[in-house]
Amino acid sequence: MKNERRTILETLENSEEYVGLRTQMVDDLVEYNMDQPLGAIMTALESYLMEDFRNMDDIDLQDYYDNVHKELGQNP
Repeated sequence: MKNERRTILETLENSEEYVGLRTQMVDDLVEYNMDQPLGAIMTALESYLMEDFRNMDDIDLQDYYDNVHKELGQNP
């Protein structure tokens, strides 16, 4: 019987190059998601934007809101 060694796959928990592996994982996932149909991308973008805006502090949210309306030529 052949003696087989199990390969231990590198994960974030056991990586000796944590930052590099994490960066590669993020890059791969972004590339994968950007190759999805436009509707799926827009749905994901909407949820990311909602989360981002909900997590802004009041000053940043107000500044962003005012700048958008200024760019559109509107008064908030």
